[in-house]
Amino acid sequence: MPATTIRLTTQQLADYCAAARRSARNTAQALATLTTIETFVASLTDPGQKATPAYQESLVELQRHIEACRAALLAENAVALTQALHQQSPEMIAAIHASLSRSGFQQAMERAAEPLPQDSLEAAWQWAKCWCSDAEQRAAEASGYPDAFDFAAAGIRLETHIAMKDLLLFLNRFI
Repeated sequence: MPATTIRLTTQQLADYCAAARRSARNTAQALATLTTIETFVASLTDPGQKATPAYQESLVELQRHIEACRAALLAENAVALTQALHQQSPEMIAAIHASLSRSGFQQAMERAAEPLPQDSLEAAWQWAKCWCSDAEQRAAEASGYPDAFDFAAAGIRLETHIAMKDLLLFLNRFI
């Protein structure tokens, strides 16, 4: 099968990464695009080329853009979490939780919690604890079995409960 050789300079890659970040709808999309580029470049580069200074420089440049996107995404999610806590919105918490890995959610929570005073953290903990207790009680009552929960029958999205439990576990550190 005929092959095509692609030549890519570090500057071309840097320019493409910058353009991809500017044209993305949001930071998460930019990160996904850059991660795809990283996979594309790594998987299609001949093994012998991976040891060259040009490849290593390009990889460093690409990873610089990826890390900048990750940092921006973390900051955006920390702000959103602060707002969700202030508004006491389980739906907002769940949406943020769904968009991140568990460790990403924890990192965003750490950043969101950093500037908050202790009484705000305690109030958030109390709210999350009450919400989870109420949700579990309603799910237990909706279930036809002892020691079982039926969140759907109780009108509670399981994803929301999981996000709120993760929030509560995180906030437990401050109480």
